[in-house]
Amino acid sequence: MPSGEPPGTRPGLFALHRATVLVVVLLLVATAGGVVLTRGVVRGGTRRVLRERTGEVAVVLNTSIGQLSVGLETLGQVARVTDAAAGPFTTTARAVSSGPAGVSYALLRPAGGGFRVVLAYGGRFRPGEVVTGARVPSLDAALASGQPVPTPVLDVGAERRFGVALGPPAAPAGMVVYRESQLGSLQPPKDTPTAPFHELDVVLYAGDRADPSQALVSTAPHLPLHGTLQARYLNIGAARLLLTVAPATRLNGALNADAPWLVGAFGVLMAALIGFIIEQATRRRDSALALYRTQRAVAETLQRSLLPELRPIPGLSIATRYLPGAAEQRIGGDWFDCFPVGDVDDRVAIVIGDVMGHDMQAAAAMAQIRAALRAYSCETDDPASVLGRLQHLVDVLEVAPLVTIFYGVLDPPDGSGRRCLRYSNAGHLPPLLRGPDGSVDRVADATSTIIGAPHVGGRPVGRLVLTPGATLVLFTDGLVETVGGDVSIAIDSLAAALSAQPPTACAEELSALLEARSAGPLRDDVATLVLQVVVGHGRVESSRMTGSARVTGSASMSVPSGRPGATSAPPVVDRLDLACDHTAAGVARSWVADRMEGWPSEVVDSARLIVSELVTNAVLHAKTAIAVTAETGPDRIVVEVIDGSSDVPVMKRYGATAETGRGFRLVSTLADEWGVEQVAGGGKAVRFALERRRAGADEVAPAEKFRVAGLPAVPDLSSWPDLEDSAPADGGSSGSTFDVWVLALPVEVYLLAAEHNDALLREMTFLPAAPRGGDHPDAASYDEEALAQAIRDQFAPVTSSLRHQIDAALAEGRETVDLRLEVPRAHWDSLVELADRLDEADRLCEDGELLTLEAPALIRRFRRWFADQVSEQAAGRPATPWPGRP
Repeated sequence: MPSGEPPGTRPGLFALHRATVLVVVLLLVATAGGVVLTRGVVRGGTRRVLRERTGEVAVVLNTSIGQLSVGLETLGQVARVTDAAAGPFTTTARAVSSGPAGVSYALLRPAGGGFRVVLAYGGRFRPGEVVTGARVPSLDAALASGQPVPTPVLDVGAERRFGVALGPPAAPAGMVVYRESQLGSLQPPKDTPTAPFHELDVVLYAGDRADPSQALVSTAPHLPLHGTLQARYLNIGAARLLLTVAPATRLNGALNADAPWLVGAFGVLMAALIGFIIEQATRRRDSALALYRTQRAVAETLQRSLLPELRPIPGLSIATRYLPGAAEQRIGGDWFDCFPVGDVDDRVAIVIGDVMGHDMQAAAAMAQIRAALRAYSCETDDPASVLGRLQHLVDVLEVAPLVTIFYGVLDPPDGSGRRCLRYSNAGHLPPLLRGPDGSVDRVADATSTIIGAPHVGGRPVGRLVLTPGATLVLFTDGLVETVGGDVSIAIDSLAAALSAQPPTACAEELSALLEARSAGPLRDDVATLVLQVVVGHGRVESSRMTGSARVTGSASMSVPSGRPGATSAPPVVDRLDLACDHTAAGVARSWVADRMEGWPSEVVDSARLIVSELVTNAVLHAKTAIAVTAETGPDRIVVEVIDGSSDVPVMKRYGATAETGRGFRLVSTLADEWGVEQVAGGGKAVRFALERRRAGADEVAPAEKFRVAGLPAVPDLSSWPDLEDSAPADGGSSGSTFDVWVLALPVEVYLLAAEHNDALLREMTFLPAAPRGGDHPDAASYDEEALAQAIRDQFAPVTSSLRHQIDAALAEGRETVDLRLEVPRAHWDSLVELADRLDEADRLCEDGELLTLEAPALIRRFRRWFADQVSEQAAGRPATPWPGRP
């Protein structure tokens, strides 16, 4: 039966093809990437605009703070010049407070535990009153510093107030000029589109922390601000005020803000549309393939019924082949036959013929002519008479346009085993006669015109004696005809090939030689019949043409059911040398796919995925030159990836949502066999094998996959060290180490951090190094690959030790673990710096420079806690347990 999909594999009305699902998933992934990139661009633009607007707000507030300081200095100078006279002080205070309401001024002198009011303006203070409480520390600081000193926000009854004090030299010696203003309640202003900074939420704090109780001014409904923020510090003398600004509206406009959603909607729409188109095209293709398979099955059934069922004939070794030239229908008009004739059992008719065409019509005509020829052979053993009757049949009934036939009758052997062949050739190619010594001659006489063409008179008959060991080779024109080639030269070449075989070559071996010469796409059908006269008699157990024959004694016969070229051939070995960079995986994928031209697409896709993963691992971890070899046979390919690192790979234990860590599980799933082997001179070779199996073939048991091309069985890879687990050669060689204990650490936290870090390193390693623009630190020379290498180097002192302890905890089912890490003292600075490096990489994720998701807060907290543990224990302080989730 023809190969194809097994029953039940075609999708139903609502089932989708794998190709459709794959394309839709890829488009959705691309859409997600586009959304992430667009979101990063929009957020970057928002930050830029917010930074500019924050600067403008800071300028306005700095101007106001400057005016406040000038007013205090002016009032202090007046008090100093007039020896604290009340009139000039009041007049000046009225002038500098002409703006806001609720502002009071006072000239204060230290008195006991507070400050006594000497002069006052504004109604808040009275001369002689002693000021105490929260104002006193700021007044003391102003008396000593000579610069303006602000107070915290004061809760005075139901009011919120804020003051600024200024002491000598601006004020009289031993006195302080003090300004206090009423703040009012914190509430956002009315929504006025034309008001300055209406698109911002602005909060000014009395101090350098975002403490809602110390908010001086706020336009936001809730404190503290969240989301995208910009912060600035404003100076009042030696003190600082914290300014925080957040967008209250979309700073880049509604269209820019909605751009990620628009990109996502467009991508989803396009994925659905393209998926629909692919699904429709695939369903139409499946319908066409189903029709083709039906037609091919009918054609093959017809062809099998038309091919002769050869009987064993004592004293003869017969081997036959039939190869259809039209692969679409697998049927044609070429045929051969060999059957007993007459009353003598050992008299045999031999036929090779060709009806013009190679379709069902030619096959039907061939069946009629073959049946008629057998009938005429029963009436007479004269070859000329049989061909004459066939000529009359074709002329009268028009069963076929043109037919070539070589027909011969082989008489019984004489006492010495020789046989006489009487034959006539109606336009067919001359057979080849191979003598017992291996010499080859053409049987070129007794020829006449093709049947179906005008012919007058009888047809000639030739005679030929076949001695024991002689072989007659008959074939149709498809074996020797080529585009633009000379048939005569091709026959001479075939004769030379037959002559080169050993004199003892049997009929089956010579028939296999003919099949090998017809390997590849055929322009026409090929039928061959090899008949060899043998000494003595043998017994043959034969089968139909489409099967094979078992041979006992001296006779043989076999006809393959496959296409031409199905004979085994030695594998082809190719090699590819690669540079260790981000282009290696793509080059290897294309190279392996080229070696597998004509293989099933799903097998080629598996090979591309596996070799890509192996080369990627070599680039990431080995960092040496890489070589890829492919040993390609007719039904099997073995691919080997060689690098200079002797460290072996590992199957990592990561969660279902991990962004990396599945490489060797993919290899184990897709490969029929795979394994790892150390190579001479250092380094390793990772190999995998794939079979060109038919649809529905049994899968290889997982336990049998870990052997490739004679490699020993691979042990449990989960017990092997990681490639990245190798510490630097000089790590700890001086013996100067200290122990770092990580106590009560949840295994889940460690695995989450490892997943994220591996994803970051993988992406940054394969980004081509290029200068960055914008306001990134060190923008002119920023290089993600260099950052990845720095992180990997700083990981070296920790991964080899921690990985095995975590694996042990997992094997025991523990949720938390106490980890011990022996760290060379020369490396502890780099471990502390590791958290900063990882935060730097996370900023690339946050800014959209990388596609890896930002590290969750839990992972960042773990990094900082780990760095603190290293620092504290290096200084001799004891370890503290993991504090748990906040």
